[in-house]
Amino acid sequence: MTGSVRVKAASNLIVVRIDGAHFATETAPLIAKTGRLMLFDFENDLTGPSLDPNGNPIATPSLYNLLKQVQPQAQKGSPEGYYLFHAKTVTTKPKKGAKSTTTVKQSLDKRGAAPTLKQLLTPVGGKVPPDSQVLKVPANMIVVRCAGASGCIGATSPAGTYYYLMKYFPDRGGEKGPIPEMTGTDLVLSGTRADFGQGGSPVVLLQFTNHGSKQFAKITKQEAARGALRYNRAGRRGDYLNYVQHFAIVLDGQLKSTPYIDFKRNPNGIPGSYAEIDLGQGGTIKEAKDLALVLQTGALPIQLVLVARRVVH
Repeated sequence: MTGSVRVKAASNLIVVRIDGAHFATETAPLIAKTGRLMLFDFENDLTGPSLDPNGNPIATPSLYNLLKQVQPQAQKGSPEGYYLFHAKTVTTKPKKGAKSTTTVKQSLDKRGAAPTLKQLLTPVGGKVPPDSQVLKVPANMIVVRCAGASGCIGATSPAGTYYYLMKYFPDRGGEKGPIPEMTGTDLVLSGTRADFGQGGSPVVLLQFTNHGSKQFAKITKQEAARGALRYNRAGRRGDYLNYVQHFAIVLDGQLKSTPYIDFKRNPNGIPGSYAEIDLGQGGTIKEAKDLALVLQTGALPIQLVLVARRVVH
C-alpha cells in the first residue's frame, strides 16, 4: 500500500492521518521534521566553492572550511545566516620514535544556523565564547547539507555529512526568476505519492499546480539542454548519463534527493501537470514512500510538530 497523507483541521489542531503500516516506527520522525520544502535546479544553482572550474558539483565534508572560503563575500550586504564554531585542540599520539602532532579542529555548535547574530549569541551570553568563531553565510546564498550515505554528487566518500552552497533569491522576479525555482506550494498534496513504474522499479509520482507545471517544464527543459550540450562538447564519448543534470529536493536545508533529467528520453524536458521520479532498480519502495512523504508534508503551508500519535488498526 502506498503512503498518503490526509489532513483534518479542528480549531488550532491539525490531525494528520498516514495510510501505511510503517507509520509507527518510521513515518512519524519524517512527519515531525517537515518544514520548508525547496526544489533547486541543482548544478545551475550551486555557487562558490561548490562548483569546480568545469561546472561540476563539489561536496565539501567540512562546513567550516566551506564557509571560511566565502567570508570576504559575507562582508557585503546582509548575511543570510550565522554559524558558531568551537575550536578544539587535538594532539595525536605519535608512533614510537616520531614527534607528536597538534591540530585545531572546528566543531559546529549544536544549535546550528541562526538568522541574526543576536539570535546566534543569545544562548551563550551575547558574546562569542573563548576559542570560538562566527562565520557568516553571504547574502543570496544558502547552505544545504547532504548525508553521504544517500549519495551526494561530488562527494569523495559515502561516509559523513557533506555541504553545498547554493544561490538564494526567493523573491526575485523577471526573466531570471526565483531561486529556489520551486517550493512546496507548487505541489498538489493529494497527487504526490509512491508507486511502481512501468519497468517495475519504485517511483514517486508528482502532481503540480498550474504555476508548478510551468516551472518544472522550464527547469527540466534547461537541464536537458545543458546535459546534451555537455555530452556533445565531450565528443559524445562514454556513458551519456555522466553528463545529465539534476534538480535537488531540499527539506529544511537537508538534500533529500537529486533526480536527473535524461536528455535522450526527454530532450525538451518534462511538460504537464505530472512527473515521475524513478528510483531505479536499486531503489526500494520504502525509499519511495519516505520521499513521497517528505514531498507531501513539505507541501503543507505550515510546519508540523508531533504532539501525539495513535495507531488505528
